[in-house]
Amino acid sequence: MNTRWTLPASVALCAAALAIPACGGDDEAQSKPTTDAGADATPDAPSCVDPGQDPLPRTEAFAAFDSKRQRVVVFGGDVGVPQQCNPAPKPIGELWAYDVTCKYFSPVSPSGGPGPRARGLAVYDPEGDRMIVFGGRYREASSGPYTVYSDVWALGLETLSWQQIQTTGGGPSGRSSTSGAYNPATKELVLFGGNASTSGASFTPLDDVWALNLATGAWREITSTGAKPEARLFHSAAIDPASGRMFVYAGGGAGAFQGPFMADLWSLDIATGAWTQESAGGSGAPMGRIHSSLAFDAKQKRLLMFAGHDDGAVGNNNDTWAFDPAQKKWTELVPAEQVKTPAADFCLFPPDFTVPNLQAPDRRSAHVAVLDEAGGRWLIYGGKTDCGNVDDVWSFDLATNTWHTELPSTVGEACVRGKNPGQCTTLCI
Repeated sequence: MNTRWTLPASVALCAAALAIPACGGDDEAQSKPTTDAGADATPDAPSCVDPGQDPLPRTEAFAAFDSKRQRVVVFGGDVGVPQQCNPAPKPIGELWAYDVTCKYFSPVSPSGGPGPRARGLAVYDPEGDRMIVFGGRYREASSGPYTVYSDVWALGLETLSWQQIQTTGGGPSGRSSTSGAYNPATKELVLFGGNASTSGASFTPLDDVWALNLATGAWREITSTGAKPEARLFHSAAIDPASGRMFVYAGGGAGAFQGPFMADLWSLDIATGAWTQESAGGSGAPMGRIHSSLAFDAKQKRLLMFAGHDDGAVGNNNDTWAFDPAQKKWTELVPAEQVKTPAADFCLFPPDFTVPNLQAPDRRSAHVAVLDEAGGRWLIYGGKTDCGNVDDVWSFDLATNTWHTELPSTVGEACVRGKNPGQCTTLCI
């Protein structure tokens, strides 16, 4: 039987329209259905034996898609449930694997490893058959400064064992909330920006670019001249392997607690270090936001952007957009939810706060997003909603531009998405 999660009754509803971590939750969640190991089995299909364990709902986790074994590998993240709309961070160091064929999670217990942390960067290294993890933050106490990391770790996906990469060339300072991607042309991890602050109450945004040679462990700083993006954190990034450009989208600056958030899109020519502003945002583009996700769909030569906490009245959103680099044009693929009934008070939202789009994931930010290119899908897991942390898995079909539920959430969704939508008294219960 799968675990049944129970959240404390003191968890309050979240201020959806404010740029603060989402909070709240169901008093008691519904259990996930147990996978029927034999129902869909074929002679060539793997045997699906659900271990009967699920990870705690989480945000700000590290993840990569293991294409050889068709699984999403998830490390760390934050399982703390905000109280009265105030964050209560609880970074962890667990490792889980989600089987996309059998649709269940399995715990992994390797020895050693990076230790508990959240808000870092992970990429898939196909040459080394590894997940590479960089940076992040952790504190053991409920208050005080965080430790921000600059170390690099590799998880061997065949053995599921950790090894720290001994780097040379100086390298980036310790940071959290950075973003980057794997560059297949140079076989490097490339990252931009992040937050250097050790405080939970202020941000120190960065604007440097670094590349790590995954074969040698050597860092190199990519310097640029001319216009470049403003220093930022909570942004998203993706690389177009054909053009050798890394795209950086949105995020926040020193005032990222309350916004306004950035809405610009930039591309970096990794070979020359030259930046180009692709879009300034505004009309016909997504609203400024933090904690969204970005991917490059190489087959259709487009960027994809999903969700995040935006500058509008809704806050957490679930819109999906595509950007055509050739035309420099954004197209909304799945529309944003709109406010129907405004909030009556701070952290108290009615059940019909928005007109829900039940054909898309619940509104969220700080989720995991990994691209399965061979499978033609973009997978997301977890994140913050207005009602807490969720543990669902969805896939976005790259051919049809539609979302599909892979694993339903047991907790954290808006009440109207549950079994008894007509009995909801607030947004979350």
